[in-house]
Amino acid sequence: MGFFSRLLGHDHEDDPDLSSAHDATVPATQAPTSELLPTPTLEPISQERLITLFDKEEWHYEIDADGDLGGRWDNGIFYFLFAGNEKEILHISSRMREEIPEECADDFKVFIEDWNRDKIWPKAYYVYTDGGQLHLHAEVNVDYEQGASDSQIMQHIHCALGTTLSLYSATMERFNIPSLDAEENDK
Repeated sequence: MGFFSRLLGHDHEDDPDLSSAHDATVPATQAPTSELLPTPTLEPISQERLITLFDKEEWHYEIDADGDLGGRWDNGIFYFLFAGNEKEILHISSRMREEIPEECADDFKVFIEDWNRDKIWPKAYYVYTDGGQLHLHAEVNVDYEQGASDSQIMQHIHCALGTTLSLYSATMERFNIPSLDAEENDK
């Protein structure tokens, strides 16, 4: 009986299928076959691929005047850009629609530092507009130099959307910022 079986009180000695499992060995020289581990096709990333994936998800998006792919999820405006010499880096950039109140600026900056120290994604930062308004921005970047499968791209996008919206929600809660959506619905 193995260590964890003893620790958890599992006794498989009465089950012939499980009791002999620890005796089964695979020679170290035997490589896994493609039947066991299917390899997804890795293709270069592109705006066209993202549009195809967005269409499959039935997501609403637009191409702006600069040719950038963007969309709105909850209270975030997101852009899906490509960087690097070969446009192999998917850069998902976002801005929270709501402004940060000026009276919260100092505490907000500490909040952003704490977020970046404690969380992997997204990278959070703030920007003052030319008009002096304080806005929260976030980004998630992944290098796809070797290409990516559709499922890898979608996992990246879902990660970026989920973690960014979590940041925005935490910010709005912490600083008691009303949602623009709620204000727009009240009109």
